[in-house]
Amino acid sequence: MAHLESLLVLPTLTPAQRGEAANLEKIARGKTVAVTLVLRSPRPLTAPVTVTFGTVSAFASDLRPDIDKTIGPSDRTVLALDPGAWRVSVDDPRFEPLTLDVRVDASAPMAPQVLELRARPDARALRRFALGWGAAGAVGVVVGAGLVGGGQGRWSSRLDTPIDQCVSGSPVYPIEACRDALARAGNLRTAGAGVLGAGAGALVGGLLALAPTPRERKIGWTVTASLGGLAVIGGAVALGLGTRSFGERNDRSEWTAEDHRALERSARTHTVGAAFLGFGGGMLASSVTGLVLERTGRFLVSASPQARVGGGGVVIQGRF
Repeated sequence: MAHLESLLVLPTLTPAQRGEAANLEKIARGKTVAVTLVLRSPRPLTAPVTVTFGTVSAFASDLRPDIDKTIGPSDRTVLALDPGAWRVSVDDPRFEPLTLDVRVDASAPMAPQVLELRARPDARALRRFALGWGAAGAVGVVVGAGLVGGGQGRWSSRLDTPIDQCVSGSPVYPIEACRDALARAGNLRTAGAGVLGAGAGALVGGLLALAPTPRERKIGWTVTASLGGLAVIGGAVALGLGTRSFGERNDRSEWTAEDHRALERSARTHTVGAAFLGFGGGMLASSVTGLVLERTGRFLVSASPQARVGGGGVVIQGRF
């Protein structure tokens, strides 16, 4: 039936051929099944979509040409198809290639056949994504490295203060001032590690947008999102353990050599936890937004560094 309908629209048919085809159409119409085809897309269609229908025959001799049907932005159409197996496909530059196998049965009513259209990101959107997350990641790495270096320098100088000079009531190095200064240096180093990790994670997710095929991008972003989630959990646990251990050791009692060693271990755990937390968070955020880009076909992202007295940061803005 569908093939006769496509034949009748040909302008090259003679009157005799058109009449014969019309008679055959009337005969075949009673043997066809009405199939409703529904198009779904992340955003309303603004232009028609060409859908290709082809029969799947069990015999090599049963060869029938494919039929192209243009479906308008109404997103729904009803087709009269012969019973049997059909293959419905969409090959549109705006969407990912899609194929749906349909079994047309004349003995039972057909449920609507739904084609889920997934927008294909264009090259400009992918470049903007890679540039946005790449710039944010690079700024995070540079700022984080600077904070880690500054914090490490302060930490080493505070930890190297002679134990016998940091005593309670000392006018030069009171124990309270020694411990507070060490805690501030450790927190600065930890904050730098978190920013550095977040920048590296964002950079990884942004660079995945440069993968050549949609399948490679989806696999890459799915893997990095999973690894990012695990890194966030592990980093949060290590950060909590380091914080608790450091707090237990960094009391107001007199310092000992064992205190020095224990504080170094606690601070190291604290810093590594922040690095993993930041790295996982950066990968998770960039990968999830990458998957959104791959699904919807559009994501505008911008990153802008901000600096102020006493600190700095990166502002990321996006619109889905």
